[in-house]
Amino acid sequence: LFPYTTLFRSAKVTVPAGYAPGAESMFFRAISPTSAAVDIKHDSVTVNRLRLLTLITSQNGNVFPNGSVTYAHTLQNVGNVDEGNGTTESLVQLTTSNTDTVNFSSTVYLDNDGNGIIDGLDAVITSLATAGINAGDTVNLIVRIQASGGVDDTHPGNTTTLTVTTLNGSGYGDTPPVTVTNDDNTSVVEGDLTILKTQSLDEIDPVGPPVRIAGVDGETFQTGVIADAAPGSVIFYKILVSNSGTTTATGVIVTDSIPSFTTF
Repeated sequence: LFPYTTLFRSAKVTVPAGYAPGAESMFFRAISPTSAAVDIKHDSVTVNRLRLLTLITSQNGNVFPNGSVTYAHTLQNVGNVDEGNGTTESLVQLTTSNTDTVNFSSTVYLDNDGNGIIDGLDAVITSLATAGINAGDTVNLIVRIQASGGVDDTHPGNTTTLTVTTLNGSGYGDTPPVTVTNDDNTSVVEGDLTILKTQSLDEIDPVGPPVRIAGVDGETFQTGVIADAAPGSVIFYKILVSNSGTTTATGVIVTDSIPSFTTF
């Protein structure tokens, strides 16, 4: 930098996701390598409050008459403000509604161990007033849908809407997070069909026309990815359809798609 000249420099400040709101000081220093002359500039950046919750995900499922089905959901605080202690912060309310209120009922559980199954550790909740949900944290929820015995597979189905609403507490005066929802669509079935698809390489002749019958000559079928299938390999697919329902399923049609870069 020559005498009586000016050098302009700019600084780009990036705020990490979830960074706590408030004022942050920044210091910029210029120092001469020869004379050790130094100057320091003090700036400040104010990180704004971001209040935002997300809820995932809407799902589809089946239920027997007089049976129940569960749907797992994840509520995440992607903002930088703690929510839901029920007093000074805010109150996060959890509600459900059903399109058929006569034949379906719904309940929300707090999935404490996160296994997606209602067990002894999980309790019915209507809000997060006890623990809340801090910035960057997630809460696992399970919605349990109960069908009455008066429905059958001619029923048009039911949609359960899980709604998460945040109300400000005494210490919060800014705009609360927008309300978020998920829809769980439940169909009534009397024949409960499940599908298991497995795959296996042709063990005797992995490249070329198949020379064995799948599942007869020692092929090992698996549900996971076949990692050692070379170009030109022959892969067997097995689809098992099971009816664990109480009545015969009729008019069943099974379809499957052909994976990319393969022929059938």
